[in-house]
Amino acid sequence: MNRRTLARCTVLLATLSLAAASPTRPAASTDNQDLLEGSWRGEQDGWLLVHLEGTPYQIGYQNGYHAAESANHWLTSYLGAEGVSPAEEATARALWTRIPEEYQQEIDGIVAGLHSRGHTDWDRWDLVAANAWADLGTYEGHCSAFIAAGEATTDGQIVAGHVTMSGKARDFMYYVMFDVDPETGHGFRYQSAGGCIWSGEDWYLNDAGLIVTETSQGNRARNPEGTPLFIRIRQAVQYTNSLDDFIRVMTTDNNGAYPNEWLVGDIKTGEILSLMLGCRAWDINRTFDGVYPSANYAWYPNFREEAGMEVPAPDPPSSRRAVRWLELIEQYEGRIDVEVGKLFLEDDVISSYRPTSTSGGYDGKVTSTELMRAGMHMWARWGNPAGKPFDLDGYLADWTPERIESRQETIAALRHYVERTPQPWTLLTGGRD
Repeated sequence: MNRRTLARCTVLLATLSLAAASPTRPAASTDNQDLLEGSWRGEQDGWLLVHLEGTPYQIGYQNGYHAAESANHWLTSYLGAEGVSPAEEATARALWTRIPEEYQQEIDGIVAGLHSRGHTDWDRWDLVAANAWADLGTYEGHCSAFIAAGEATTDGQIVAGHVTMSGKARDFMYYVMFDVDPETGHGFRYQSAGGCIWSGEDWYLNDAGLIVTETSQGNRARNPEGTPLFIRIRQAVQYTNSLDDFIRVMTTDNNGAYPNEWLVGDIKTGEILSLMLGCRAWDINRTFDGVYPSANYAWYPNFREEAGMEVPAPDPPSSRRAVRWLELIEQYEGRIDVEVGKLFLEDDVISSYRPTSTSGGYDGKVTSTELMRAGMHMWARWGNPAGKPFDLDGYLADWTPERIESRQETIAALRHYVERTPQPWTLLTGGRD
């Protein structure tokens, strides 16, 4: 089976149905009610559903206000309870000049929203540094994803899905599904944590008909003067409406941070894209008929050469998940739909499930042309995609009392995850019927 038919991560940068949910709004000062106009939040099967709308500052304020608990956990996880160090603040200040005014206003709004909920220890530089984790630090994570179209699917529509795999103790707060109606650009939805102006999990849908996801790759090539990744992907989701535009935004002034294989589908045309994006090298593959599976595996030559990998890629792939993707696609090609997409993500190899592992898949999302046309709807699951629990007691079984005492923050984070999982697959509509 060739790659036409088959039609994330190391980062180092030296210098730099929601219909079933009941929308609610926590009590707010009457002085701030105008900033919350049109926004709401609701809970559905483990997901926190947050609708944001208005000016950039309003959108930011609503994010910090409605998702304050998730944001507080997220900032603490990435920065520590003390916030940014002097060195991190210096780099965040330097990075500020590369952030468009629109997103500067949004970040300042998030800070104000957090302060209104009592989280007054966080400031602008904390938010910049945390949003720029992929640009300023080293990240290791694993995901699996796919996108299919045309003859590979049951009725020719696009079907796409993604499972995030990272440390549950570090990323247990990424249960927020934002629905954004901005003053400019396209409406869009993204999975993230409170405080983030981009996904980080890399699951986006926009009302121009684009489905965007990815898995990260290993490539240390960098351009310190380039535009940060979290800005490029936010602009691509908010302001592009075609595969060509997406490629242009992601490759222009690229800093090389967070190298990955972006999978994008355009439901207007039925075409899907694999963009294996390095720093100054990338591989573009597009098709109307086929499947692009992704599992943190560098399939393509230009990326592999820049990353210092063997060219061409080993065949069969050296990645167990990549091999499993090939097996699943061969088994289901021509019959892929949303339900099969769920089965893909539920597979123990694809999701790297082990009952006592703190890594492995902790969510699942699948959408299709039909669901997108209905209003950017998706099927989503918070927790292991197959609904299997994380065995915290088993994980701690061999720990000494001394180790348990010294790792209370980690254990508390894992308990947060366990308390919200597992959950069933649920249809998230976001009020966009």
